[in-house]
Amino acid sequence: MTTCWETKKDEKVNRETAFIRNGSILLEKLVDICDGKCNSIRRFSAAELEKATNNYDPQKLLTRDAGYKLQMPYNHSRPEEENFLQNHVEKCIEDDRLNEAIDSTIIAEGDWPGKEQQLQAFAALALRCTSTVPEDRPTMIDVSKELRKMHRSAISCRQQQG
Repeated sequence: MTTCWETKKDEKVNRETAFIRNGSILLEKLVDICDGKCNSIRRFSAAELEKATNNYDPQKLLTRDAGYKLQMPYNHSRPEEENFLQNHVEKCIEDDRLNEAIDSTIIAEGDWPGKEQQLQAFAALALRCTSTVPEDRPTMIDVSKELRKMHRSAISCRQQQG
């Protein structure tokens, strides 16, 4: 339990406990994903990294802080306005080609009752969550409510079909 009278020692113990708990959860997930197979971690040479990041082009730098840089990936095959995921998805929705923005595994699942409406609702929610205007973004509670509503709708559509 956290109180306003918590000491530095208590705070450190709480952080260490949370780190161990979260680390064990992450480790369990990694073990589940690997399915008992040994997958080595890929290492890259400095030359490979420079080639992949266009020699750390300063035009592509998103942020710089003490000790790290965040590089922005860039796809030259798309028009400039579609290089940002949000713009690309918005354009796909406007042009009625949402399937281009959806993961191919979802498309490969085939059709089910209400699939198109559910995907459009989900895409609209995702776009609202990534709005550049903070006031337009829904709260996590609202997002949770909408996702539950979409899930219930999917279940009821499948029950009506079956």
